[in-house]
Amino acid sequence: MTRWIGLSCWLALAWAMGSGLPGQGAVPSQTDWGQYEIVVQRNIFDPSRRPPQADRGPTPTPVPPPETLDLTGVLVQPSGPLAFFEGSKTSGSKAVKEGQELQGLRLGQIRTQAVLASDGPTSLTLRVGARLARPEDGSWRVVPRPVAAAAPTSAPSASTATRKGSSTARGASAQGAARAAGETPVSSTSDLEGLTPAERLRERRRREMGQ
Repeated sequence: MTRWIGLSCWLALAWAMGSGLPGQGAVPSQTDWGQYEIVVQRNIFDPSRRPPQADRGPTPTPVPPPETLDLTGVLVQPSGPLAFFEGSKTSGSKAVKEGQELQGLRLGQIRTQAVLASDGPTSLTLRVGARLARPEDGSWRVVPRPVAAAAPTSAPSASTATRKGSSTARGASAQGAARAAGETPVSSTSDLEGLTPAERLRERRRREMGQ
């Protein structure tokens, strides 16, 4: 409805401009409606009117993450050595023997020190804990494993430092008060060693009384 109202307004304006004043010309017998198509396309009274969207081109295809394999362990036994792998496309741990393949990776000799493998013409030497990665339509190669961030060490809390500082201050003030009173500050019981129990009691009593 809004679209046709806008078109009617433009047609009325065009008719008024085309007719002109009396005596200045006749109204054309035919009207080229195609010249008013832009009025319909860019109707200013259309509430859903939006600016034209720029062509952004085709959406890029996301690159899938590379496939991974981890050598988690080696088992050497009389029946034959085994290498254990875990990967992004394996369900749990996979035991692989010498000469077998796992996802395109062929194993050669399996030893406790290293495992020899190959992917086509590429030879690989794997140690326990090594990680392999293969991009889409690529070959296996050894890549570094991500290192986990170390947990930050916790600093002593402010309340603990305050308690330690208060204890130190109280001990220092007690020593200072004893020196001001002319007494010998008692820091421990080491100065009472060598006295009998009765002499220790008397000495402690004398110090408590301030004598």
